[in-house]
Amino acid sequence: MQRVGPQLRVLPGPPGALVGVPGAPAVLPGAVAYPYAQCPMAQAQQAAAMRAAQQAMAQAATLPAPSLPMHRAANSPMPMSPSLSRRSPPRTRTAHSPPPQVASQRKLQASSVTAPPGKAAWQRPSMAAPAGPPQAAMPCGHHSPPSPPAQVQRPARPAEPPSMHCAPSLPSSWHAQFELDIQTPLVGSGAFAQVLRAKERKTGVIWAVKVLSKPAFACRGIESQIWAELSALKRCAEDPQGRGRRVAQLLEAVDENDIVYLRLALCTCDLQQVMDCRGRLQETDGRFWAAQLMEGLQDLHSLNILHRDIKPSNLLLDDSNLRITDFGWCCDLSDCPRALAGTFQYMAPEVLKQEPQSAAVDLWSAGVTLIQLLTGHHLIPGPVSGVSHVDPQRSTTIKVAMLLKEISRCCPLGDASRPQFLSEICWGFLRQLVEPTARRRANANTAMARDDRAGARSASMSVPPWPPTQGQEIGEETGGMDLEVSGDSGDWAQPEVGK
Repeated sequence: MQRVGPQLRVLPGPPGALVGVPGAPAVLPGAVAYPYAQCPMAQAQQAAAMRAAQQAMAQAATLPAPSLPMHRAANSPMPMSPSLSRRSPPRTRTAHSPPPQVASQRKLQASSVTAPPGKAAWQRPSMAAPAGPPQAAMPCGHHSPPSPPAQVQRPARPAEPPSMHCAPSLPSSWHAQFELDIQTPLVGSGAFAQVLRAKERKTGVIWAVKVLSKPAFACRGIESQIWAELSALKRCAEDPQGRGRRVAQLLEAVDENDIVYLRLALCTCDLQQVMDCRGRLQETDGRFWAAQLMEGLQDLHSLNILHRDIKPSNLLLDDSNLRITDFGWCCDLSDCPRALAGTFQYMAPEVLKQEPQSAAVDLWSAGVTLIQLLTGHHLIPGPVSGVSHVDPQRSTTIKVAMLLKEISRCCPLGDASRPQFLSEICWGFLRQLVEPTARRRANANTAMARDDRAGARSASMSVPPWPPTQGQEIGEETGGMDLEVSGDSGDWAQPEVGK
């Protein structure tokens, strides 16, 4: 018999008597009463319980420490990686040991490897030296100041090319013979050049001096155009057959200090200035200038020269003679060029499409010019893209598309679009010049066929006084091209005899 609890257990044994706990049942005869602590069975159970507890503690020692979302104090020791952590054996507290609760807190903080929301996770310190001065640790619970926003690295804009214009001056080799006109040294300026007025010291004759900067052309990749213009002007001036009669006369050229100076005969004005002063031209005046223009183009093409930039501002007037000037975009007809060259509003369709070009390009530009002079309006409105300064290549693509669309809309010229103040013969002549198909376009030879109704220049023809306002633009150049010509044209234009 036995009783569980603080009472005695009665087990069989040798005879003896032991007083039990009050209220306990009496000891049976033949049984021996032992205290619980001295009971052999109780001792065996306690030993088994101790062994089980030791085994459980041994297993717990091999498990990794739990991960708790706690912060490491600023003065706590550096934690070790979980893969390298080991449970340290218990040690006795000494006078320098922290209190148990502090040690427990440090232990839990050191085992934390997961950062709470909004906090940066702790990383193993690098063995490399820090890049900057050490920073003081922030107290636990405080946020570090926000870092300044990163600066966006924008691509540097390309350097502006050197200006096409320089201070008015003459080459040193001319100082003894010429000087700048003190009253109006600058005749005008264009996109790629400027024109000065030089006075001959002995005779007082005024000459035009075209100034071209080689570095300004070279940075744009068009330095060869300087020599193309000089070559074309020399061919016209030195031609024994006189085929340069409708071209601005070149007298001298000097290359000094990366500047090319061209001394030319000074003309009164250009057709653009005449139109700005008087408005549109009368048909009789237009017929007169058209005949001389066709004559000049025929001479140029026979000299294997393609101008590629015919427009009113490039047609000078010297008394009653028309002079073609500004050969900055010219080339040889035999080269069959494809690149854009000239002024957008006067470019032929094949130029805009970058197709092989021939003399028909100049005939298209001449037709667009005559329409502008006779009607007072451009045949093709000027393209406006608004992105030239940001993306020039995309701007050119937009302009070309706009021009081709406008050409397909208004060409060939229809009878319904003829102004009432222009005759049918004049309108038919213009229609053959602005024919979109190059092979069907009129050429300079057929355009010069005489017509009995084509009279001489009107006596009322007048030109504005020279010189124009100082600094006035005398030209505009943007880009252009060449093409091919054949076919018949009308006989509206007739050159004046002896001109």
